[in-house]
Amino acid sequence: MNILLITPNTSLISTVKHTLKKYSPGDRLFIARNANDGIEYLNKSLNSQLDLIPALTIIDLDSPETNGLYLIQRVTTDLNIQGMQVAVFTSPLSEPDAQRFEKLDIDYVVEAPIDHQKVQETLEAASGETDIEDDEPASSSSGATPYRQPKIRVLDSEFRQVLVIEGSAAERKRMLKGLNHGGLITFDFATSWSVGKRKFKGDNYSAVILAVEESDSEKMVELLTSSEEHKSTPVIAIVDPGNEHLGKAAVLAGAKLFVVRDSGNYLAILNEMLVNMVERRRLEILINRANDADKEMLRDVIERAPLMMVRIDEAFSIKDCNESFASACKSLRHSLVGKHIFDILPDLEVLPMISVLEERLPYSRDSFRMKTIGQTHTATTYWDFHVWSIRKSIISGQEAMLIASDVSGRVELELQRERFVAALAHDIRNPLVGGQRVIDSILNGKHGEVEPPRAKQLIIALNKSNQSLLLMLSNLIDVYKYETSSMNLQFRKLNLPELVREQIQEVRHVASTIDVEIEENIAENIPEVPGDINSIRRLLMNLLHNAIKYCSPGTKIEVRLYAIGPTFVSLRIKNSGSPIAAEKMRSLFRSVVDGVPIRHGSGLGLYLCRKIIEAHSASIDCQSTSSGITELRVNFNIIEKNEPDSHSVAG
Repeated sequence: MNILLITPNTSLISTVKHTLKKYSPGDRLFIARNANDGIEYLNKSLNSQLDLIPALTIIDLDSPETNGLYLIQRVTTDLNIQGMQVAVFTSPLSEPDAQRFEKLDIDYVVEAPIDHQKVQETLEAASGETDIEDDEPASSSSGATPYRQPKIRVLDSEFRQVLVIEGSAAERKRMLKGLNHGGLITFDFATSWSVGKRKFKGDNYSAVILAVEESDSEKMVELLTSSEEHKSTPVIAIVDPGNEHLGKAAVLAGAKLFVVRDSGNYLAILNEMLVNMVERRRLEILINRANDADKEMLRDVIERAPLMMVRIDEAFSIKDCNESFASACKSLRHSLVGKHIFDILPDLEVLPMISVLEERLPYSRDSFRMKTIGQTHTATTYWDFHVWSIRKSIISGQEAMLIASDVSGRVELELQRERFVAALAHDIRNPLVGGQRVIDSILNGKHGEVEPPRAKQLIIALNKSNQSLLLMLSNLIDVYKYETSSMNLQFRKLNLPELVREQIQEVRHVASTIDVEIEENIAENIPEVPGDINSIRRLLMNLLHNAIKYCSPGTKIEVRLYAIGPTFVSLRIKNSGSPIAAEKMRSLFRSVVDGVPIRHGSGLGLYLCRKIIEAHSASIDCQSTSSGITELRVNFNIIEKNEPDSHSVAG
């Protein structure tokens, strides 16, 4: 036979292998080291390789990787493989655990220590080589405990049994002969009401047939009302012609319906009813068991999850939470149930939470500051969380689920990076600015003529290098601010022609060092555009420096500014240099280009330009011809932004 062993325990695997090799070499052993691998093997054997279906599945309950209880439910309830038996290897059971195991659909429980003898006894019992009586469940001191007699479990057979309470032997014979059920239904007959009542209480039936006579009305009512746990089992009352009032009384007492005996086709009608009821009942039980297994699995996931989870009702009271949330609140879990969520998390925003429950709008926050949690826990933490609405049932009110994770460590790293950038700006950029001013004063002749000419050329080269370094450092700082949402933009109406002329004047001396002329063509009556003046200055500076950097000496740069209808103002910057390959064009405005040298504006400068463009709802693109003519085009939106004058930009 095929045997599936689900365990990561190498010692247990070795024991089973050795036992099989010595006592049962014809059996095949398959090993799954966790629950997922075991379920995958069983599904594969069911769907495509029937010769691999195991006759016995052994589950190591002591190993957390097997997720034992969930695996037992899946194997015994969801899969229900025909003929497969289930054995569990576990540590010694306490009395409560043993009672709980008796309710599970397990064939054998083998308690530790697991040795060759216990494995051998289990294999012999599973293969049918030993006889175990159904009413003798006591275990031997060393072997497997049978929790029920090993048997071939035909798929869903336990859901296809019908109890018939009928005192007439002739009528019972007539039913067996007349109900053409094709073997799908098995009948369990009770010849008296007392026996029928006992069986109805003790076993699960898919349906019950009651043969009711005039003298049986009190017994019928007593049976129908005495067993609360079987209220969902459909009952059919059979009455003789003229006793329809007994059938109506049965329905009032809890029967599903009644059928009148006659010499015609009542058995055919009864047969059709039974088939439908049994199938419906079977599906109900299977669905309920699958739902219970899914709920247990979900509950297990929630309990073990490192995320904080809270269920909130429509009055913002905590209905349930997991241990992670209780631990974060420094409280016992049961003490949080029933409390108002805003008493536990007073920093939560009220209006978004109302929108979740009333308008079913999800609500999320990243790095949200939680200064106070619970009644005494006031240390500042930061959470990422998401809240969404749920409905438990049609008749229940709206509820919400909050899932959160503590990201205080991540936020602290971000704050450290911000402090580092601030130090970088203060400790490096300021000395560079001071040095730049000294160089400018020397080149402007404030300290006399620079002699000899070679010295002046060196100072000019130093000036160019210092400006490039200063621009690169400024770009780095601004890119970081944009990406960390710490760039505070102040929008107002800007005179774009004035800003363009100002920046052209700033870079003319840089262009002149490589014999490049800047030609400006600015139209009249250009409308003002909304924007942050410092960001627009940085945009213009980077675009002009980029054009100068890749312009061929002795050529010129054309700068055009004009309005496009009542909607846009267009800026065009054209230069002559090396052409940009088509495959590199897509990477111009990226921060990092894998495997490509930083050429043609593919570094931080143009990436910062893109971030500024996005923050201003503008657009930017580039065209380059084979002759080396490259043009950068920016379209500014004239329409004012419907936003506050000041806001931070997310990266």
